[in-house]
Amino acid sequence: MFSPRADGATWRLPGSLTQQYRRLVTRLGHSEGGTTLAYYAAWVREADQHASRILMRRLPTPRSPPNPPPAPPKRPPSPYQTIATELRTAITNGTLPPGTVLPTVQQLATTHHVAPSTAHRAITQLVHEHLITVTRGHRAHVNDNPQQQTKEV
Repeated sequence: MFSPRADGATWRLPGSLTQQYRRLVTRLGHSEGGTTLAYYAAWVREADQHASRILMRRLPTPRSPPNPPPAPPKRPPSPYQTIATELRTAITNGTLPPGTVLPTVQQLATTHHVAPSTAHRAITQLVHEHLITVTRGHRAHVNDNPQQQTKEV
């Protein structure tokens, strides 16, 4: 490929190939890279736009999205949430009026067949909702003022 002879017996000097290339490029008017790029870039841009238009005509039209998958089944509430919901309902509907003393954590645990820590978590939930007040050494009671902040849990 880089031999002046067909049998490849001799090699060309690297500098001679570079000189031949420069003469060819200069004769064609492409000795500066900017000229070549400016000339061919316009053709490439036009060809890209043409190809884009053809592809857009061949693509199917978008359809309405399919129906969303059904929602996963709702998990049953945790035992502490069930206890908290029962007490919250009794407080809000007046079954447990303000000032009423709530059952102890142990009594709630026994009634609902859960560990005392689960019943305690339900009580803590209601304290955070400002529905009940708990003071160290005293039993929990329904808040007189639902907005009142509690001091200790």
